Amino acid sequence: TQLWEGEGKKRSLPYLRERGLTDESMRAFRLGYAPAGWRHLLDFLGSRGYREEEIEKVGLIIKKDGGGFYDRFRDRIMFPIYDIVGRVIGYSARVAPGGDETQAKYINTPETPLYHKSRALYGIYQAKQGIKEEGFSVLVEGNMDVIACHQAGIRNAIAVSGTALTPEQLDILKRYGKGIRLFFDMDSAGQSASWKSSLLALEKEIEVSIIALPEGKDAADAARDNPKLLLDVVAKATPVAEYFLNKLCSSYDGSTSEGKRQIAEGFAPLLFAMKNRIEHAHWRKELADRLGVQEKVLSDVLQRQSVERREIVPREEAGTSKPHEQINFSPHRASILRDGIVGLLFLDETLREKLNIEESTRVFLEKEPLFAFILDTNNNGGFSNIHTEEGKKRAAALMFEAEKLFQGSELENDFDRTERRLEVFHGLMRDIAIELRKDERENIARLLTEARKIGDKSKEQKLMERFLELSQGM
Repeated sequence: TQLWEGEGKKRSLPYLRERGLTDESMRAFRLGYAPAGWRHLLDFLGSRGYREEEIEKVGLIIKKDGGGFYDRFRDRIMFPIYDIVGRVIGYSARVAPGGDETQAKYINTPETPLYHKSRALYGIYQAKQGIKEEGFSVLVEGNMDVIACHQAGIRNAIAVSGTALTPEQLDILKRYGKGIRLFFDMDSAGQSASWKSSLLALEKEIEVSIIALPEGKDAADAARDNPKLLLDVVAKATPVAEYFLNKLCSSYDGSTSEGKRQIAEGFAPLLFAMKNRIEHAHWRKELADRLGVQEKVLSDVLQRQSVERREIVPREEAGTSKPHEQINFSPHRASILRDGIVGLLFLDETLREKLNIEESTRVFLEKEPLFAFILDTNNNGGFSNIHTEEGKKRAAALMFEAEKLFQGSELENDFDRTERRLEVFHGLMRDIAIELRKDERENIARLLTEARKIGDKSKEQKLMERFLELSQGM
């Protein structure tokens, strides 16, 4: 009554209409207005026979320190919050236009025997049938967005009330549809909310997608200005893993080792959250392809990281985790072999004298800066050629690791030691050549996939010939 015929008719009703809400929509969601003043609701309910303690218990009035009570909601637009069967359990209240802007823009009913914010969803009563029919819910940021979406034909829209998305709310939504599409603002706060909500939903094996408006408007503005666009972006929601992987790849340089690390670190929590094994395997492979690394290397890193998270990162409450630990990629197998070869070459000058390396292996060995000192013929090459303290420490560490290869061996004299080192050296050289061929073959397989996608038959033929050549050689 206050919204349509009382004080709310002057300012609040015109404001809601300007935001694009129709009278029909406002009546369907039973919007109202709480007038300014300290005892309007208290006196009204008191005249209906309700005791002050009862009114306080459901969160509508507040007890004063010195005794007595006053209205909780004053000069605010009222959005009733329903439970799943259509009973009003609480309110979300927006400050009226021209009202006291120093107060919170929205205030909600506190925790009561009826209202539990961790389980409440604004619009769930009106949206449950739409969620059943579509198979997914559309989670928006605010009450106004919910009503605007319903008005535009998106009848499966809901919002959380005064809290971040919770596991309890997801359990409710999962009863009606297997998917959820997140429709938050494109600012940093909205993106953060999308990320956290996605992790929670994936852990519950709920399909998650992200809805993004090109102009960055909120749902209510889009519904008012271009309802067709709104329906289109909802229909074309991007799977959450694809959305955030694209953002990470556009934010960091994936051609550098540091960029690869940042992308992998950023994407890892999503992979950890995926309980569906097929989905996890698909996006793990996609991440490896985007980074240009072996899937096995990435899988080993992620598996180890997952164990460390379970052991080190405590859960404070369901759905809340500490920021993920930094991922440290263990060296690629070829890099480990390279370290062994360089260490042996520093360790034994007789190996340097017999150095005969094929071109592809030499190019890879030269990625280790210290290898240049081995090739330097001054002083017969080796450790004595290094002049920086950092270089000497690095070389000493490689020599120490190479020496460990022979621990436990029974070597009676220098000849036995040299022969054993030569045997190990040739084994390492053979293994590194195999690893480099494997790497090239996997890279060609990725390039083949890309060539087939764009229909480049000539490139595909050349790549296939090289792929078969490598396969036969191995």
